Amino acid sequence: GSMVRFAELHPKDDAEVVEQIKGVFDALLAPQPAA
Repeated sequence: GSMVRFAELHPKDDAEVVEQIKGVFDALLAPQPAA
């Protein structure tokens, strides 16, 4: 998916940064409660 592509395009990025970005994507993709 896009995260794999991101890791391939930015191999110098630390795994921690990648995990943070994945966490953001997970939060954005997760079902949001009705506000």
